[in-house]
Amino acid sequence: MLPYCFFVVVGSLMRYDLTITSWLSQPFNQFVRLLNGEGSTSIWFLVCLAMVQFYAWIIHMSLSRYLSSKAINICLIFANLIIAHLILLFLPKSIINRIPFKLASVPAAMVFFATGRLFAKQLYDYGYGKNPFLSQYPPLLLLVISMILFTAVAFFTKRTFDLRQAKFTGNVLPACILGLSVAFLMAKIAISIPVLRIILSAIGSRSLYLFALELPLSYLVSKITYGKIPAWCWLTAHPYWIEPLRIAIILIMAFSLSYPSQWALTHLRRRFAPMATTT
Repeated sequence: MLPYCFFVVVGSLMRYDLTITSWLSQPFNQFVRLLNGEGSTSIWFLVCLAMVQFYAWIIHMSLSRYLSSKAINICLIFANLIIAHLILLFLPKSIINRIPFKLASVPAAMVFFATGRLFAKQLYDYGYGKNPFLSQYPPLLLLVISMILFTAVAFFTKRTFDLRQAKFTGNVLPACILGLSVAFLMAKIAISIPVLRIILSAIGSRSLYLFALELPLSYLVSKITYGKIPAWCWLTAHPYWIEPLRIAIILIMAFSLSYPSQWALTHLRRRFAPMATTT
């Protein structure tokens, strides 16, 4: 819930045109729109992920007395495949877009969430080389095979996969799983290179700060880029090739500011820790 509260609510406050007049005239509607993240549509998947985790937690808590975790995840995969297909067949796009909290996309997202939970141990063992059966095969060969299969399956299915619009059918699932395996194997190859492993470890250790700082920095840089904040900076020009530079600048700024942010939070925790212990 923490990523949802920060990115959706804070992101909406920064990007959505919230005026005093609209709040006074329709306070309830504006509050619902804020919770629904309508002002930060580019991170809609956090709303969806929050709902997926919430429902998965309820289902596991309800059925854990009767079924194992593996059995529950298998049931979730097949049940949500059916539900996602029915949504695609019978719910018009206009209704899908009006359902709050991206609930129409939750069944399709639950398929991937439950699949990840189902194979979490195997992926962990493979990632750390603890599985002898998987670790004896070169990741590069598996990557090439996965990319070939992914391209073939994606070409022959010819179905649109758009989780945001709840466009998901079972026959694209092999392509999606193969696509995820391609990304996983690319990461496996990347961390096998010492220099990349050091860089990725440093970025990974500060990922929370990068995510949190990226939002206001992206907002600020976008304002400068599109000329809404007067500046003599070269960012006021906006040709297409400048996009990678904008992203790199935002990430470098976020990474640099993550160190003082961590220092400030650490001292804040130390100051309030005795008070929390006393109370």
